[in-house]
Amino acid sequence: MAKLDKIGAMTYNHDIFCKAFRKLIVRTRKESLITQKQLSMESGLTRQFISMMEGGKRIPSYESFCLLARGLGLSAAEMSERFLSIYEREYRSVEEHLKRLTGKGVLAVAEKGCGKEYVNRR
Repeated sequence: MAKLDKIGAMTYNHDIFCKAFRKLIVRTRKESLITQKQLSMESGLTRQFISMMEGGKRIPSYESFCLLARGLGLSAAEMSERFLSIYEREYRSVEEHLKRLTGKGVLAVAEKGCGKEYVNRR
């Protein structure tokens, strides 16, 4: 079952969080026109760790998040704002699609254990 917590008006869904974080890293790195190896050198994180984050297999600690932001030429606050924007769009997209399919939102579907399967299929 997906982990759920309240974040303002939205519910935290771990699967949506991972997907949004993956999009944040890939999009920001490509906008910066740098490779994983260059980001590794700029941030001090290994290329393998960056690859795992981009693949949705790892989520960084706060310290790694700050190093990643610095390597991308952003402050941690700017990176957080970008992440929240992506998370909100992903959440709304999943919420709207689930309502069309089931008549229920992310919270109701995830409580039944279906949210993870949906998010991973998109």
